[in-house]
Order: sequence, then structure tokens, then C-alpha cells
Amino acid sequence: MHKLVLVLALLIAGPCVMAQKLTLTDLTNMLEWEHFRVDTVLRAKGYRQMQKDVDSSSQLYQYAHFEKKEEDAAVIRSVMYMDVQVNGMESRLFTYRTYDKEEYRELSGYLMMHDYRAVNTVDYGEEKQVLYANGKKEIRVKVIRSKLKNGRIITAYEFELGR
Repeated sequence: MHKLVLVLALLIAGPCVMAQKLTLTDLTNMLEWEHFRVDTVLRAKGYRQMQKDVDSSSQLYQYAHFEKKEEDAAVIRSVMYMDVQVNGMESRLFTYRTYDKEEYRELSGYLMMHDYRAVNTVDYGEEKQVLYANGKKEIRVKVIRSKLKNGRIITAYEFELGR
């Protein structure tokens, strides 16, 4: 009986663990959603709201997710987005950050499979940026290397898109 309950719990929880990642399709869809829907979906995926700044012309939201893997190092992900309204115009910018190289490869593979091509590359030393476009949308990919006080280097991967 206990084994059956454990197996059922793993079957239910298994997809939830993998669901923490966001895809570029998720982020593209979120560009058009109302804040309440974005907030609901991110919270359902285990993200916690870390920051909320609202003023008369802009709203900034930041969410973070911490995933502890059994054998591997923990994975930290963050989503930050900003809505801006000026003179009757609206804009939204999403930034998705992960420290998981495999996830970076998956997201980069998505770009290639959906006809995105590199149109501009900038190298700032510790930060490299590539702007990808497919004729309809642009996505900026940043690879940022940071050296910690103990000498260890960590790499963050950011995907930035907007409307």
C-alpha cells in the first residue's frame, strides 16, 4: 500500500519538478497576458514573487525559483518583467535567467528550430550578447560570467524578449 502511494506521488510530482523551467513559447505568450495571469502561472510553477515596484508609468515584477536536485547542484531561475506606459503607448520586457547550462542549450536549440538567426553579436569580456531574429520577433541572449570572492566562476544565461 505504501509503495503504491509513493509511486502515485512520484507520478504526480514528477511532471511538476520538470515544469519549473519556462520555455521561450511560455515567455512569448506571457508578453500578451494580463499581469494577474502571468502571476498565477509563475506561482503555479513554483516561482515566488521577490520584488514588485509600481508607479504611475511602470510596473516591475521579479520572481525567483530554487530547484534542489538530488545529485547535481541547485538551479536558480528568475523571471523579471517590466510594463511601461508612456503617452498612450505600452511596452513589456521579459528577462528569463537560468544558471543551468543544459537549459540554456535547450532554449538556444529552440531558437534554431524556429528560424531565429544571429543578427548582432557583442562581446563585453565577461558578458557576451547575441541578438537573434526570425523576421517577426527578436530575442537577446546574454551569457554572463561572474567571478566570486572565492575565485569560482559562475555563468548566468539570460533570454530577453519584448513587445
